[in-house]
Amino acid sequence: MTFLLDQLPRERPDIVVLDSNALSAPHPGADAAAAHGVAARFITHGGMNSVLEGLAYGVPLLLIPQYVEQLVIGLTVAERGAGLMRRAHVARQQLDVGALRHDVEQMLQQPGFKSAASAMQALVRESGGYRARADEVQAYVGSDARSHPHR
Repeated sequence: MTFLLDQLPRERPDIVVLDSNALSAPHPGADAAAAHGVAARFITHGGMNSVLEGLAYGVPLLLIPQYVEQLVIGLTVAERGAGLMRRAHVARQQLDVGALRHDVEQMLQQPGFKSAASAMQALVRESGGYRARADEVQAYVGSDARSHPHR
């Protein structure tokens, strides 16, 4: 996972600084950089967890999907204006570094991406997040699930 930053985080041994404007977090927990308000943009494969982490903090996404379900997620984010998507990996093609650089610059220069990501952030928060979904599952499992086969 890669973030483009407004400022560098402090004391994060799991994050590798690539240069003064970028870092890489090679494993889950990338929401920590967003939570500290340092992420300006988030480059991700487009998995649901990563996308929701970024959007939960209103961070626009540059998606590079690896699989079809990530492509669908990326199309949804891009359609709503909260990010851009590159399809090359899904088609097993090489990514064009110049195109990626252009996408990043476009996302940093056009405030509409941040506005759309902020709007999606509000939707994520209104949904109650993972805790509300977990509570629903617990309530369902705790009830007589056999009496609700099509719920």
